[in-house]
Amino acid sequence: MSTHAPVLPPRFDALDPEVLEDPYPTYARLRAAAPMCRGLAGAWVLPRYAEVASLLRDPRLGSEFPREYHQLSVGAGAAGEFLSSIILYRDPPAHTRLRALLGGAFRAQLARRLEARIATLVDGLLDPVLERGELEVIGDLALPLPVMVVCELMGLPPADHELIRPHALALGRAFAALVPPDA
Repeated sequence: MSTHAPVLPPRFDALDPEVLEDPYPTYARLRAAAPMCRGLAGAWVLPRYAEVASLLRDPRLGSEFPREYHQLSVGAGAAGEFLSSIILYRDPPAHTRLRALLGGAFRAQLARRLEARIATLVDGLLDPVLERGELEVIGDLALPLPVMVVCELMGLPPADHELIRPHALALGRAFAALVPPDA
């Protein structure tokens, strides 16, 4: 009978301040330690390319979560149903069919048609930055620009963009891999 405790693989906490400051030493340590590490809340982390690439090619794995997962995450009702129907979380054949339906709306032609308008939006966002003399990339550009572009694609007037932004940010949190406990 063995009295040795089992050796557990290392744990990875993406919200650890050390990881947030500089994740690369932690990544190197995890890659050297094991092909699989413990994550938070029963999750497993694969730090090596070979294992990740192998899993991505494995037809037994998919993106679709069971309906019960969404019900446990956000409760029964519209939010869980919404998350269950998003293309990102669907496996073929549903994913393939939905992607084909939407594909026409997001072709390169649309991007070329929007290029000048997006450049104008970026210029408008950067004007105050130039006056201030400093840029906060996320707050000044990366957060407002996609909301503005989607609002324009949906035909929402510019006056409503600021009303939409907090809702878009809240919706975006539903897709975050890691949500800090205070959020």
